[in-house]
Amino acid sequence: MEHRESIIEGYNALLTEFDGLKLKQLIVCQKTETKEPVILFLKIENQNWHEYFLDAGLVFWRNYDEMEAEIEMEEEDAFCYVDKTNELDLFEKVISTIRCEADHNNSKLIIEFKSKEKLILQTITPEIFDSETELIFKK
Repeated sequence: MEHRESIIEGYNALLTEFDGLKLKQLIVCQKTETKEPVILFLKIENQNWHEYFLDAGLVFWRNYDEMEAEIEMEEEDAFCYVDKTNELDLFEKVISTIRCEADHNNSKLIIEFKSKEKLILQTITPEIFDSETELIFKK
């Protein structure tokens, strides 16, 4: 599996390369016991898989250049991988923007759709550096 890694510079960033494209699939890697989301895997129209996660108060991103049709993930006892596409009714929702914003001592990732719905990966207690994360879907 080939990939490029990148940190999204600073606490504020706007990623315009996905504007107007459809979200095909969302898989969430979460802690098995607590269900805390750790990594978001997004399959975007005409793109390969993209991975987003929070660490050390910042948003990190990986773009997989070459992958199978499905992400091959090895389940571990501590983590499970859940396809949230249908549960959140996200299949083929058109992305308006993907951005990162400062959130006290951390950053948060916001995926906004043309329908004005938002998918947000953020820390639960943003005042505490690198606190546990949560995934929120706002309709």
